[in-house]
Amino acid sequence: YGGNYTRLVQLKKKYDPKNLFHMNANVPPSEV
Repeated sequence: YGGNYTRLVQLKKKYDPKNLFHMNANVPPSEV
């Protein structure tokens, strides 16, 4: 995801905090 990874994590936290959409190329809702 390159330089967009941090932004993608923030969006994931906002719109899918429970990780319902995990069957795709997933970005976890929080950084590991």
